[in-house]
Amino acid sequence: TTTLPNDNGMVSILSGNDSTHLFHLNTDPNAQQYNICDDCVTGPINLGFDFHYFDHVFNQAWMYSNGVLGFQAPTGQGFCCSGEHLSSSLSSDYNYKIFPLWTDLIGGNNTFYSLQTDEGRIFGWYNINEYGTQNKSSFEVALKNDDTFKIIYGHVDVKPHTITMGFTGNASAGEYYQYYNGVGSRQPASNTTVFYQPHVDPCINNPLHSNTCP
Repeated sequence: TTTLPNDNGMVSILSGNDSTHLFHLNTDPNAQQYNICDDCVTGPINLGFDFHYFDHVFNQAWMYSNGVLGFQAPTGQGFCCSGEHLSSSLSSDYNYKIFPLWTDLIGGNNTFYSLQTDEGRIFGWYNINEYGTQNKSSFEVALKNDDTFKIIYGHVDVKPHTITMGFTGNASAGEYYQYYNGVGSRQPASNTTVFYQPHVDPCINNPLHSNTCP
């Protein structure tokens, strides 16, 4: 587990048998399918609930072909064509985003989906190609109406492009968490789940976090 700066929340990274399996929205007849062009975005997509995220409240989201989910209306940024280190991403374009697999991806049929559930809304990217290759990745972001979220990786295969995995609040104020930035999937993410809980007490959830914990 990792506590975020300014006590904005806690991240748990689960692997192996502890990880969550993909929901596979691409086989669910109730899921909504989107056709998103290369380096493009679709939305707004109504969440169906109020999602509290870094002291803001959102009820819509935008889904990017290049492995990004945003909570503010796009301003022309399609996140082409490779990930960047979030510490250098200070433009407001990077604010209030989740980056499950920000890299150069290109989709086709049966690639982008979302589904509203009793617990929230799930967004899925399935068998999506790394641009210029036959490398395919599948991953999801599951937003829950208790203000937590999961990033679920089924399989990640990216080689020549730079990846960023993480999420941001107000990036220019240092509200970001990045668990991977590098060329290709050298740090395997397959069968891994990243779980975010906001505003938790690190002394309760992770008592070895600091010597100030009783």
